[in-house]
Amino acid sequence: MSSYKFIRAFLLILISLHFHPFFAQSPKKKLKKARSLFTQERYYQAIPYFQAFLNSDSTKPLVYLETGLCYLFGSYKQDSAYYYIEKYENKARKTLPHMKYYKALAAFYILRMDEAEENFKEFQKSLIENSFTEEILQNIESYLTYIDNFKKSSLDGQYWITDLPAPINSPSHEYSPIIFDSTNILFTTRRKSDLTKRRYWFDGNYYEDIYAIKKNLLGQWQLEPISSKDSKLIYIPANKRSHDATVTYNHQKNKMIIYRKNKLWYSEKNGDSWTKPVKFPRLINKSLENTPSGFFSLNNDTLYFVSVRKDGIGNKDIYYTVYQNGKWAEPVNLGPSINTPEDEDAPYMTPRGELYFSSKAHGSIGGYDIFKTHQNPDGSWTQPVQLPRPVNSIGHDIFYQPFDGSTGHFFFSSNRPGGLGGMDIYEGYYGCKPANENILAINKIATGNADLKINNRKMYEGDTIAISSAQKLIWSVGELKDTFLLPNNICENMKYTIGFEMTIDTLQEGIRYRGSLNYTETWVYRDDLNRLQSGTNDLLLIISIDTILPLPAGIQNQQKQHIEFVFNFDYNNTKISDTNEAFQQFMHKVKKSVEAYKGIEVSIIASASKVPTSTFKSNEELAKKRLEDAKKVFMDNCKKLGISVEKFSIAEEKFLVQGPSYENDPENTDKYSPYQFVKFIVKF
Repeated sequence: MSSYKFIRAFLLILISLHFHPFFAQSPKKKLKKARSLFTQERYYQAIPYFQAFLNSDSTKPLVYLETGLCYLFGSYKQDSAYYYIEKYENKARKTLPHMKYYKALAAFYILRMDEAEENFKEFQKSLIENSFTEEILQNIESYLTYIDNFKKSSLDGQYWITDLPAPINSPSHEYSPIIFDSTNILFTTRRKSDLTKRRYWFDGNYYEDIYAIKKNLLGQWQLEPISSKDSKLIYIPANKRSHDATVTYNHQKNKMIIYRKNKLWYSEKNGDSWTKPVKFPRLINKSLENTPSGFFSLNNDTLYFVSVRKDGIGNKDIYYTVYQNGKWAEPVNLGPSINTPEDEDAPYMTPRGELYFSSKAHGSIGGYDIFKTHQNPDGSWTQPVQLPRPVNSIGHDIFYQPFDGSTGHFFFSSNRPGGLGGMDIYEGYYGCKPANENILAINKIATGNADLKINNRKMYEGDTIAISSAQKLIWSVGELKDTFLLPNNICENMKYTIGFEMTIDTLQEGIRYRGSLNYTETWVYRDDLNRLQSGTNDLLLIISIDTILPLPAGIQNQQKQHIEFVFNFDYNNTKISDTNEAFQQFMHKVKKSVEAYKGIEVSIIASASKVPTSTFKSNEELAKKRLEDAKKVFMDNCKKLGISVEKFSIAEEKFLVQGPSYENDPENTDKYSPYQFVKFIVKF
């Protein structure tokens, strides 16, 4: 899409119409700072200063508009813009015709497509064509195309998308995940760190840094800054006092590309560490704009990368270059079947030769969408196929990376509505809805005369026990005991068999045994010494996992299962959009639970931070309003889904004011944002 420099010109008109002597005689420092950042197009930085001013004075309509425009054009929580723009319209005595344009954009980002289309077309008619409005008209046409494409698109229920939680994602930007192995992923962040305390002059965000996500013993992803112990993942030191960003590993994990000093660099694995990065030659790094994107082919002789060149088809195009005779050949444009007059970015090639990339064209429903194609025997490329919703969204969807080479489990980045910050990292599954609420059923037990216990509870054939993904279970048979970790991606409505192969060694002090996990075979517990002196028979344990099953009659003292949904608010916001896809997925889980169980209990907990509010009488009132609105949207959606009020009870309604005391530091959003939320807990 084109840039938004015309915003400042419009704003000057607005300021002149809404000017009040208050601003000339006694300007507020925070408002002055906010407007200074706004005119520099540092929208993300300006938001906390505008909000701090609104906190002390909510009577100035123009400040609501300015705040809304910061959300709208800062690629940060764009679904928050509608609230502020609507506030401006309600408070202002007079608005200008181009407010239709802003209202249309804001409606687009909360999926009110009919309202967005109507406002775009009304504003379009009001414009007089000249050089100043040409850019706006082009922009409107782009959005009308997105709206049309969105209406034609469909939601594929075989895909399940999850926004990785804080602190992996933050109120800033996280993107470009690259996968080293099943327990280590690197990504790029724009958060403040010990090294990146300075902001990049171009966009006002902190310089890029590389962080790691590591899977702990419970199968959960955890955030870790890069340190000297990570030499197997990347060259150390990884981060400098400027941009350092992830680009890619090759398939063999012995080559990697990073982005540094506005160029692409490569490093090679040398034993347990990586060589010092070397800059790619100029024929690759001569892009007219910074483009940290690239990927190696399976045999590493071809590099696909993104560049802005005079001979390009559009702005950002995907090129390839072949390594021949000890050097990289002149890059070649992939051609018009992939590259368009719009932008293409983030190429990734699977071991099977499928090329995934992102594009703002090819039928995109908003910004970058993810597409896939493959090369024909004659060297041409097939027509790109757009991944469906919910993988693609009205935001930018980019940096697709399969996990373990499987397109059924993948990661990507997006700034879609409902995220934690700007760009967030998402985890996706195809054909598998990850389930956090499961029933473990014992189908068969053959343990001789010994009892089988799981988590110290004696189990019988047909028994069930509540479990969750990545949960560690302790089993014992007689004197033998071990633990096993349930997988992180247990799928709903699918069955697995889980077992362990155990080796018992009586020659060593104590007992030694090992465990393994396999989803496609039935593993057998057995003693490798056949008949031990203790007389223990061969052990057979088959455990199948099913989900959302009614508990058998007679099971006593069963701990209730539960599902949760947490929605994070922006400052002073109280509304949950019922079009939020994560919320809709949660409500469908609620419906399934109601269908499977006799009744459910619902708890709703709303929270506000201690940052003072001017929109409400107190922070307690803000938290209470969030609770009321959350309960209403829950009840309304129950009605839409046909969930009878007789099927559930409200067990708890609670609102809180919590978090650190406010220290007049509105720019420190990381500090206060975690306490602006509503949480639903459904027990059954």
